[in-house]
Amino acid sequence: MRSFILFAGLVLAWPAGAQSLRLALDLAWQRSPQAQTLEARQREAEVRLTAAESLTPAPPTLGVSYRGDQLNRDLGQREVEAEVGLPLWLPGERSARQEAAEADIRLARSQVLAQRLALAGELREAAWALRLARIELALLEERRRAAQVLEADVAKRVRVGELARTDELAARNETLTARAALLDQQTKLIQAEQAWRLLTGSLPAVEEAVESPGPGQPLDDHPQLQAAQAAVALAQAKSRLTAQSRRDSPELALFTRRERRDGAEPYANSIGLRFTLPLATDARNRPRDAAAETERVQSEADYGLLRRKTELAAEQAQQALDVAQAQLEAAATRRDITAENLRLNQKAFDLGEFSLAQLLRAQSAAFEAELFHRQQQARLGLARSRLNQARGILP
Repeated sequence: MRSFILFAGLVLAWPAGAQSLRLALDLAWQRSPQAQTLEARQREAEVRLTAAESLTPAPPTLGVSYRGDQLNRDLGQREVEAEVGLPLWLPGERSARQEAAEADIRLARSQVLAQRLALAGELREAAWALRLARIELALLEERRRAAQVLEADVAKRVRVGELARTDELAARNETLTARAALLDQQTKLIQAEQAWRLLTGSLPAVEEAVESPGPGQPLDDHPQLQAAQAAVALAQAKSRLTAQSRRDSPELALFTRRERRDGAEPYANSIGLRFTLPLATDARNRPRDAAAETERVQSEADYGLLRRKTELAAEQAQQALDVAQAQLEAAATRRDITAENLRLNQKAFDLGEFSLAQLLRAQSAAFEAELFHRQQQARLGLARSRLNQARGILP
């Protein structure tokens, strides 16, 4: 029973084969569907840049035509024409398309970092949930052991007539209550382990997820804001591309013709050029202009809102950290008081001055205070992790 007052010296050992949050993030990233999608999206953007650097805005075309009079007069009239068409860039269109493709690549890369940060947030929450579950399980195990020691002590004193049978029943009830709480916590620990395994695909063997608050960094370095900035840049580049593409691509075609009027004439060969220039119309351009402007305005509005939310999240995370620190200090004081009170109650009970009910109340208060103190230690660590998360700092 006296081992119960040794809660303050309890140390939780993590598995030797533990993995860091950084390694866990790499494992979780490999399993993430969003990661696979974003990597494919980045490859798509790189292909678009390659296409924008090509000599023509579209593939060349090949045309072949034949004309003859076999189905009517059949005098031997024949005409065969072959044509190769080459689409041409409009002035400024190629550079505008390259700029848009490069902006698209930057967006894809920044989205990868933003998604990794989001995944890191899930891992931080899961790691601390797992750590807290282990802390609570270890303390509940200690409570069960203390209850068993108390039950044995009370049973011995009942046999020699020092205590009543009702005291033995009360001690037995305390043991059963502690055992039930322990079983319930074991279920919670399994759930926390499953949540970790779902993210990383590995055994739930994480080392202590303790993080120190990272150094402050410029707000614009936040991965989510960088992704939003890249989205704005892409929308602006698309708007410029729309302005440089007021018509479909013109086409320069080289053709050759081989013909004769009738069977008595020899074939005549000729070569020619054809230039096609599509016309610019409001029916084509106004919807594109409106769509580009809408995308630009929306991306700028989204960035402004996200920036304000990010600033507020960082402030709230810092405030939560300050509160968690103060709560931990108060919890430590409460733990010390209840531990000393339990020690005095235990001494008085051993001397027969206090009843078992008084000892059980003191024991319960000491347990709750120690549990709350350990929980606050974990919550302080979680608050540090959340501050890093709010500041956009990856593990």
